[in-house]
Amino acid sequence: MKKIKFNTGWNFYMGSGSALQTMEDGNPEETAVTLPHDASILRPRDSKEAGGSGNGFFREENYHYIKEFQLPAEDAGKCVWLEFEGIYQNAFVYINNSFAGKNPYGYGNFYVDATKYVHAGQKNTIKVVVKNAVPSGRWYTGGGIYRDVNIMVSEPLHLAPQGVRLATVEAEKDLAVIRVELPVEYHGTQVREAEINCS
Repeated sequence: MKKIKFNTGWNFYMGSGSALQTMEDGNPEETAVTLPHDASILRPRDSKEAGGSGNGFFREENYHYIKEFQLPAEDAGKCVWLEFEGIYQNAFVYINNSFAGKNPYGYGNFYVDATKYVHAGQKNTIKVVVKNAVPSGRWYTGGGIYRDVNIMVSEPLHLAPQGVRLATVEAEKDLAVIRVELPVEYHGTQVREAEINCS
């Protein structure tokens, strides 16, 4: 599986945040941004804002991010994910004008399976709508896509994107027992065999 930073080539604008608006072809107030991007920090402050000191007295908005990219033709038939390491707060992801996933939590990463939405060898468009609720926190969180985005591509037979788990079952001074979980996924149509070696 290959994992590539996906932070450049994004456009940004503020809007109503409605799902239908994501289907529109751009906005005259779009500006080019490179992720990570804090969409709140340049907003004017107002002591009367509903979030108060909890959001630094910034006015909360709904944010739109758009990116066009071309998936290499040699990636046809492979599995594709987008990993968003952090979006504040309620994120809705559209790929080629189809709803692909959402995440309501602003402090952790999440994955969107883009396999059935992207087209290898062609231009693809990703739109992310970030809807901020007010009040939303007890401290300044920033807003928008404030952490890295990655694109992940693999063969149909692969380890799950977030499947590797380690747990300490027992530990002594010079010895420990570790439990390893390695979920394997297969999205093909023919029978395949897989072997995992741990050393």
